[in-house]
Amino acid sequence: MRDILAPREEGHFAAIESDDLPTFLRALYANEACMGLPTRVGMRLMLLLFIRTSELIETPWSEIDLERGEWVIPWRRMKRGRRRIKPNKTDHYVCMPRQACELLRELYRLTGGGTYLFPNQRDPDRPMSNNTLLKAIERMGYKGDMTGHGFRSLAMSTLKEKLHYRHEVVDRQLAHAQRDKLETAYDRAKYIEERRAMMQRWADYIDEIAIQRVS
Repeated sequence: MRDILAPREEGHFAAIESDDLPTFLRALYANEACMGLPTRVGMRLMLLLFIRTSELIETPWSEIDLERGEWVIPWRRMKRGRRRIKPNKTDHYVCMPRQACELLRELYRLTGGGTYLFPNQRDPDRPMSNNTLLKAIERMGYKGDMTGHGFRSLAMSTLKEKLHYRHEVVDRQLAHAQRDKLETAYDRAKYIEERRAMMQRWADYIDEIAIQRVS
């Protein structure tokens, strides 16, 4: 069948470029008044933490330690942990900057009494719909130009090109699969301290751009 059927083309999720970040931030902040608190916090956390959309909206409060500012996603919720064959049984440590912790404390006052950070409005026992953040991006005028997954591409390119962080550190924060067994064994260190510093610098960089846009 290989000679008969055309191969499926791999597509990429829409994402803005690093140089487009200031304009995107201006659109985000201008539209926040039209968003509910969970959607506003969700959008900012996607920008700050650039984890997968499903990993964010399906997060239970039990994974979050607000006092210590820590968040560990169990391997069963991770993309590679959901594989039927040879799942990766490594929990993912999400290094959170100060700004992300502040947003979570704000959100806790609204949804902290339930199971999920982002409960479904119709059924609080279920998480928010995956389309909620996508629709917010569309209302900002970025339909076809940006997606939830696009925050990951944006962060990777900006951290490497603008802030000059090593690929290995950025890649580990993204929880990407390593290419060989030797690299996987070496990566057990997880670059935690470097990632913590990188994520705080990333959040501060976003704040700096926002201030420049206002001034």
